[in-house]
Amino acid sequence: MAGAGAKRPREPGGGGGGGAPAGAPARPAAPRAPRALAEAPLVEEGPGARAVAPSAGSAWQAGRCAALGGAGGSVAVAVAAGPRVLWAFAPAGGAGALEGKNGVYLARPGAPALPARELGPLCHESEVQALAAAPGTEPGSVQVASADAKGRCTVMEVREGWQAAALAGPGELGPAQVYSVSPQAYGESGWTGVALSSENARLVAAARFFARDITMYDGGFPIGEFHTAERPRALRFLPAGLLGNSPALLAVAEGNKLSLWDARVERGCVSRHSSPDQVGVVASGAPCAGFSGGVIATAGEERAVNLWDPRRMGQIFSRYSPDAIRNPITFLEFSSRDSSSCFVGTQGGELLHGAWVPSRKGGPTLDKTQKAAAKAAAEGTCIRGGGRWAGMCKLPGHDHLVGLTERGSLITFVP
Repeated sequence: MAGAGAKRPREPGGGGGGGAPAGAPARPAAPRAPRALAEAPLVEEGPGARAVAPSAGSAWQAGRCAALGGAGGSVAVAVAAGPRVLWAFAPAGGAGALEGKNGVYLARPGAPALPARELGPLCHESEVQALAAAPGTEPGSVQVASADAKGRCTVMEVREGWQAAALAGPGELGPAQVYSVSPQAYGESGWTGVALSSENARLVAAARFFARDITMYDGGFPIGEFHTAERPRALRFLPAGLLGNSPALLAVAEGNKLSLWDARVERGCVSRHSSPDQVGVVASGAPCAGFSGGVIATAGEERAVNLWDPRRMGQIFSRYSPDAIRNPITFLEFSSRDSSSCFVGTQGGELLHGAWVPSRKGGPTLDKTQKAAAKAAAEGTCIRGGGRWAGMCKLPGHDHLVGLTERGSLITFVP
């Protein structure tokens, strides 16, 4: 029998009994329930069916999961588990969501376990720290890269049509090509990040935390090795034309700074800009309200998303900090449907989908109704997983997210 003060999650949209008393202010509208939310544990395929234990990685970035693609309503993801890389199909939408405290949604428990298979070519001798995925050199193919604690990176390209073959039955993903790259000197083991260019399948970049260096590769051959001012925490290739005419511009978070790098420049660094606090994730978005040329975003320990206008780097034009963010941010991606909204993951296990409003000087003045609508959109939809995020990824071109928790379960979220 439940205690007198016990509370339990309720169905989305379910109201309390009796309604509000006369004269009391109306309750704020409940946040919109997600269209799909499901959670299922991962187990290794084969005898024993052991539970998957994700890599420890870093505390400031949820980068141990990468989306390989979708087929038949399912999304295949790669996850880092110690020195190995596994792949599995994320759970489907499930039977709805449960609404917990403060409008945070939870996935229904009791889903069957998902089998995970090993991606042999991507396995390492030391612990895998980060994963990345991007379109391959051939139409329909996909590239996935893994980086281990020593700084060694392996890139594998999977042939077209692998999703349909995998759905048909068990089997291995047939790689079209595999190659590995390593730093000139290994040094102290620690966090290593990896980035793939979505526009040039030959470009790969790796950053090492303790070594304070960045190495860019073209088809497996190093084209630039540079040293950062502070220890790097995240890296990402920017879309061509977002800032200048460089097709290989790399954004790196180092300490409390955002630095931009170009392999064609002798010393690599094009510019460096200060942020209020430590930066752990970097993202870029398409043109949207207030940013006609696109936008760069950073986030981290400050628990706020800082938005930078690429045309006038050096100052933060807007900040997005809804009340739902109570922990450092470890994941950040813009929506594919609307670049004025984004997905934010935190160390506390929350994932928020909300809209930000550019706070630029000279902008239109909002009345009370517009301000209330903007605040409701900013709070958005918030879910919580069954533990902290070890990794999180978004299916390219779709607002379909998959998260990997430290407990070894996969969560599907579609707002």
